[in-house]
Amino acid sequence: NYLNNNNKNNSKKEEESNKFNSKEAIKVLNNLKDKLIEIKKRDTKFVSVAIRVIEQRLNSVENKNIKSEILTNNNNNEDSKYNQAQLEFLLLRQSGQEATIWLNFFVGSLLSTNMYKDIQNVNPFLDDNILNHLTQLLVICLLTANRIGLTSRALEQCTNLRSLYIKNNNPDKGMIAYMAQVEAKLISHLITQRHYMKFDLNEKLYSYDPRFLVFEYTWNLILRQRQ
Repeated sequence: NYLNNNNKNNSKKEEESNKFNSKEAIKVLNNLKDKLIEIKKRDTKFVSVAIRVIEQRLNSVENKNIKSEILTNNNNNEDSKYNQAQLEFLLLRQSGQEATIWLNFFVGSLLSTNMYKDIQNVNPFLDDNILNHLTQLLVICLLTANRIGLTSRALEQCTNLRSLYIKNNNPDKGMIAYMAQVEAKLISHLITQRHYMKFDLNEKLYSYDPRFLVFEYTWNLILRQRQ
């Protein structure tokens, strides 16, 4: 009877301990879920605004550093030549004889060794300085868009794990093993790194291979180190 009573008391203590751990785990997962949702909302808002800015500026003809070859030779007033060139270009675009640059074209141009020239062939009113800033913004936009996918996958695993803790106060060995697998997947998402980004301590700049960046963006994944 003494042993039986002790075993019962130990079982009760273990059960209480499991319930306590479950409550703590659920609390941690709730906080994690809130933070992931906040990150996803912030990133989604940034990407939405960035895409609008990029597409609008790529197709703008407001840049006054216009190339001489698109200026007419009939007027000595450079401002009027510029205005005329603007109007001609916009009318041709409106009639479908000049193209509008869309985001995927700009993304694909990252893979070109003549990126700026390719873009300027479509819109000659863009100079190198503007394209440099737009390219930097595009890279940040692609990295952020890719992180949205990663955050969504982490949220899914976080929600699944939270549900398992709620439903299983005293899980058996099989359930514990399954929960450990879900935990491992969640952790792997949280500690994911980009292995093709290199930081130069002297220049204080990141370098990267655009082929990997475009591949990740296209397939909504993040490459592992051995890949």
